[in-house]
This record gives sequence, structure tokens and C-alpha cells, in this order.
Amino acid sequence: MSYTIRQINGPVSDAEIEAILDSQASAFAKDHFAHVCSDADKTLLRPFIRSVIIAGLLGGEVYVVEPEKTNSGTDSDNDRVIGAAVWFPPGREMFDSEDQRKQGLEPFFAQISPDHLKWWLEYFLPAYAKLTSDAFGSSFKHENWHLQWIGVIPEESRKGIGSALIDKVREKAEKSNHKLCLETSSEENLRFYNRVGFSSRGQTVLKSHHGDWTMYALSEKE
Repeated sequence: MSYTIRQINGPVSDAEIEAILDSQASAFAKDHFAHVCSDADKTLLRPFIRSVIIAGLLGGEVYVVEPEKTNSGTDSDNDRVIGAAVWFPPGREMFDSEDQRKQGLEPFFAQISPDHLKWWLEYFLPAYAKLTSDAFGSSFKHENWHLQWIGVIPEESRKGIGSALIDKVREKAEKSNHKLCLETSSEENLRFYNRVGFSSRGQTVLKSHHGDWTMYALSEKE
């Protein structure tokens, strides 16, 4: 399949957001990290993903991968999203502004149980921040490009789309002498990132009612 990568700029329609959510809900349907963050509730997966996408639209950069439009394709084919990535540029982080929190995070938090909200606020977010601070240092993540989210629909995975989404921002970063960093939560993903130029800088075991998992912090190889 031929495809194009597009950064979303300007006003975004509800239909565009829903197309991104369709792709990412498919990409993360069996992902343990997404399973835990959405409290093992399939109805909360899209609201969780939406919180990240909205934050990216407001404070970062969102890229989508779409099939190359053809005259022979149906409207649904031409409007379909097959992959997406959310990046935060130097000087910005996810949920670092009131609009991101109000429009992205708080609507998700309003839908989860008090126990799960407590897990997010008192355990997960502090543990996540500690991992990145310990792995990168106190300012590296904030001063460089951070990949917050990336996903490709299963039927189009292992075809170079994820690498292309990374290279899109890597080109920007190299021009301004910035680095890339990210976190991931599976050994399969860890191997992928190693192949595309990242090294693990630290890891930690995170706990939840739905099982423990290891989260890794990575940055580009020197």
C-alpha cells in the first residue's frame, strides 16, 4: 500500500479525530499498557487515547498516515487513518498546559472509577515522571523531542510505517541539534526501537490491579 504522512494543522474536525481514534483503538486493542491505563475496560480505551491525541493537538504535533488517495478508492478508503504519532517538541510536554488538561485529561478522568483515578494520580503519574527523570536527567526530555504515542493498525504493521513516523520528526530534530526520546512497555517494542536507533536508558516495574509490567525509557543512540 502506498501511503502519505501528514501533520495535522489548523482546526480539526470531529470526523478526523474519530478516524485517528479508530486506528489507534485497533493498534492498541491488545496492548497491556493501554489495557491497564483504561482500567481493563474496553469502553475506556478510546477516551484514554483521545486524551493523548487532544493533548498533542493542543501542545504538540500529531502526524497521521493515510492511504495515498486514488480515484478508484472508496471515500472510506481515502479517509482512513492507518497510523498516527503524537510528539511534543522541545519546551513542551503532555498535559503541561491548562487547555490540555481541561480538554484532554479531565474528560478521561471524569469517566474512570475513584480507585483508578487514585492509581493514576498517586501512583502511575509520579512513577512515570521518576522513571524519565532517573533515565534522562531532570531536563533532557523537556529540552528535546518526545514521542508520546505511536501506533499502526495491525494489518499494516511491520511495513515500515512506524519507522517513517519517527523519521518524519527525526529530520526536524537533526536540523536543530535536538534528540529524540520516548518510553515503551513491551520487549517487542523495545526491539523495534533498538532497530531504529534508540537505546534503553532505564527501566522500572510498574504495578496495577491488572498486572505488573516493565516500562523502558529510551533515547537516540550516541
